[in-house]
Amino acid sequence: MFYLLTDSMNAGDIIWEETGKHYIYSYARNAWERTGIFYDYFKRESSLYRQYHTISEAEAAAHIELRRAEYDHLLALGKKALFQACFGRRRNGRPLIEEKLEIIGLCIEIEAKIVAAYYQLHEAPAALTADELQNAGLSLRMAFAYQALIPDPDESRADYYARVRSNPIAADVKYAELQVLSRDGDHRQQALSDIAFLNL
Repeated sequence: MFYLLTDSMNAGDIIWEETGKHYIYSYARNAWERTGIFYDYFKRESSLYRQYHTISEAEAAAHIELRRAEYDHLLALGKKALFQACFGRRRNGRPLIEEKLEIIGLCIEIEAKIVAAYYQLHEAPAALTADELQNAGLSLRMAFAYQALIPDPDESRADYYARVRSNPIAADVKYAELQVLSRDGDHRQQALSDIAFLNL
């Protein structure tokens, strides 16, 4: 049996149930992966209770392909904007766009790759709002991840990394960014220290 989630945070995710086990589709690995997220949709006390629709296997397959196309489109738009923003700019003797694309490439999940593109375009203090991100086509889940990456000038480094770590998409993006910075002699020690904070 297949389910289409409809709550604001996970809207559009597909769950497959077989012999009492639940799987969610991973666009990064093009495969179904075990998940425990769906149990909350059956708990009366949960805010997620019954926020899903039952769909057929054919509908699930069609929805997966549609979402894959949407993801590809969003990522292409983000990369195009990055190319324009980085045109003619260099860092450490190489085109800046190479560093930006490397960070995107190191992200594991497709939603993290999309968030990474927008995060690198609009870092603080020019960060986008959740509404602006959603108007650009990002889901609420991606908008929350983006906002988790934007540091608050009044929070400690430890609190910032705790906030990033609590959001899987944001943590994916930040780890990719720090991996790239750790190869830069000017930023290596700071990046390695930040990776330690992220991995606490």
